[in-house]
Amino acid sequence: MRSGSTYIKNMKLCEKLCFVGAMSILLSTMCLSIIRPALLLYNFSFLYICLYFLRLYNYWKNKYLLFMLDQCYFINFVSLIFVWLLPHSHTMQLFQFGLANAHAYGGTFLFRNALVLHDIQRLTSCLIHVLPALYSFLIRWHPSETSVWWYTDLYDSHASR
Repeated sequence: MRSGSTYIKNMKLCEKLCFVGAMSILLSTMCLSIIRPALLLYNFSFLYICLYFLRLYNYWKNKYLLFMLDQCYFINFVSLIFVWLLPHSHTMQLFQFGLANAHAYGGTFLFRNALVLHDIQRLTSCLIHVLPALYSFLIRWHPSETSVWWYTDLYDSHASR
């Protein structure tokens, strides 16, 4: 009986920590996208890598590893490659913008991803579908503001003119 109550207390603690983390992520994403969009790219990169390895561990533990071959993970990797390795490539920008705003963002509504702030699995699913669309929007429409603290200038498609 004692181990069951300990398990429930640990689960409640994990849910509380996840909720605090989710609120921090939401507030920092909102503030960064308005005040300093360049820092959102660093935030996205760090956040995605952490959530990816957490998801990889959970799926490996539950023998769901083939779900990691989903298109949304590919889109996030394309987004990371675009931002870190090919920031001057117009073709890569179009490719990433199309994938992030059509497939990844559309999957949010198609699969009814819910933003459940105390569930790390649902939070991860929501973030990996929404964040690439958010920062592709920033790079496409506000490239000069997004490039301010970035290591190089991002490609300016002159879309805001």
